Amino acid sequence: MLHHEIVPLTPLQQLAGRHTQQSLAQSAQSTLHTEVEVDPRMDARVGGAPDATLLPVNPHVLHAVALALKEHPWMNAHLVGEELAVYHEVNVGVMMGREDGVIAPVVRDAASKPVRVLAGVLHDLMEEARNGHFKLEDMRSATFVVADLSAYGIDAFTPILPLGKVGALGVGRTRTVYLPTADGPRTAHLMTLSLTFDHRATDGIRAARFLAAVAEKLAAPALV
Repeated sequence: MLHHEIVPLTPLQQLAGRHTQQSLAQSAQSTLHTEVEVDPRMDARVGGAPDATLLPVNPHVLHAVALALKEHPWMNAHLVGEELAVYHEVNVGVMMGREDGVIAPVVRDAASKPVRVLAGVLHDLMEEARNGHFKLEDMRSATFVVADLSAYGIDAFTPILPLGKVGALGVGRTRTVYLPTADGPRTAHLMTLSLTFDHRATDGIRAARFLAAVAEKLAAPALV
């Protein structure tokens, strides 16, 4: 018999596991992937904000998602029976890890905030998460969720929808590649975005349009 020890799951891990299992059982999840060419200096453009490399998600990504949700409100929604509850507020939950599991604190009214303000909000949320100041009610008002695993060297992944959400975006690391052109190869920096959506609430074409909008805004990020 192999020697082992029993390590109980934390309450947060147990809760996340139950919600994930329920979400997979109760929704029709599908995932789209795309690559977008980004400026490698994108993080550095958040002038005066905390170091963007330490944030749980790139503030430019968060900004692009929030603006795209305003343009494509059916992704900023919750399926209730045979109807969509489409939210007026864009409250983006941002996945971040703690010692006892993963939480998703909410950046409220994200579409109205410029990039450097979003960077400051993300920094404050991260500090609160580290200090254990979050309660479950602090995370229940999210209308969409973003999970960024770029800091761990992950190129792409399939996010699982949080229970009740219509969409969730996964963000991979930015890779340096060489693309052929008529004048020879050029250097490009590609980020992979993965959008999981509930097929009961929307369809692949609408989801693709939303993902394309996020990519378009990231290719020409706001400078403020």
